[in-house]
Amino acid sequence: MLPGCELRCPGCSHRDLSQEESLRAKQEWLGRKLAKWSSVIEPLEELDSRHRLNYREKACLHARWNGSTWEFGFLIRAGYFEYDLVPIPNCPVHSPRTRKAVRLCSEILPGLFPGFPLAFLAVSGELLTLVLKAPLSRAEEIVPLLKADFAGALSQAGFSGFYLNFHPSAGNRVFATRAWKHVWGKELGELRLGSDIFRYGPSSFMQVLAGTHERSVKDAFDFLQPETGTAIVDLCSGIGVTLSAWSRAGARILGVELNGEAVRCSDINVGADLCLRGKASDRIPQIDSWLEAVSGKFLLYLNPTRMGLEPEVLAWLIARANRGAGPAKIAYLSCNAISQATDLSELENAGYAVTRIIPYDFFPQTHHVETLATLQWRG
Repeated sequence: MLPGCELRCPGCSHRDLSQEESLRAKQEWLGRKLAKWSSVIEPLEELDSRHRLNYREKACLHARWNGSTWEFGFLIRAGYFEYDLVPIPNCPVHSPRTRKAVRLCSEILPGLFPGFPLAFLAVSGELLTLVLKAPLSRAEEIVPLLKADFAGALSQAGFSGFYLNFHPSAGNRVFATRAWKHVWGKELGELRLGSDIFRYGPSSFMQVLAGTHERSVKDAFDFLQPETGTAIVDLCSGIGVTLSAWSRAGARILGVELNGEAVRCSDINVGADLCLRGKASDRIPQIDSWLEAVSGKFLLYLNPTRMGLEPEVLAWLIARANRGAGPAKIAYLSCNAISQATDLSELENAGYAVTRIIPYDFFPQTHHVETLATLQWRG
């Protein structure tokens, strides 16, 4: 057991495995779930040992008052409707900055505000958010108490921005959409990938290993080969990291992203009006209109949720393929090989060939593995 690792914590299912054992288990699991394409599944690359610990700069932890201080960690089932909190103050997978946030909240908050309605602590890079089980109307009461000593301590811990999210029913859903309060510092954090800087917000999705993220984008880029004269649709485009890569190559780009904060960041990172907000299925008419208005080879980049492609999006792709208007190439990054396998089978039946499946160890010490599938139209 690694120092600081809690025995009951459910977060890292591979913590008792060596890197070699963990990668072998992930590779075997992919081989079973993507058995139809076993001949094109590539081996997982080993990570430098320094990237296997201290890497989690994105974390959302339950908060619970124990009678004398705040504890932060995971909930585990203790009964039919009962849960215990497993505190993880010194988690070795969390980044030093994340561990400092946990320590500061435990040390400072009890003295500032007795009866503080804290539900979650959320770290997103250099941005910290406290989710409160309280209405937004209490902001005027609570914000002044946190602006002085606590904000100053956050700055010393390496944070540049601090938010409160007021969510009276916080639970399975962490954040309330329209109840954010910026308390201190920068409104947006900065993500550095190579020589590029991307702005992100407190609820923006980001991959946690920058080097692995860069490699996955490069692999997709090398396959799609965007250039002047190509038109790329990027579904679930986030804060615009991949959109930026396609745009720099001269391609015409259109993104679709559900998260409004991510769309606003994309406008800053890539350019305004290049990303539509909403579910991909709701934006199909606008995508079709855009494709009719631009000329050039149609390419597609997909990065859906664990559920895989929306049925409407899959049906749209198949319909376009059937009439000879589908994308010439598709790069499909997935965090769930099970849903990806279903989608790949449907796309193969529509006329695409899966040429490569490249796995990435984005979450060392866990069972999670992501895969980039490349598909070529075979007509």
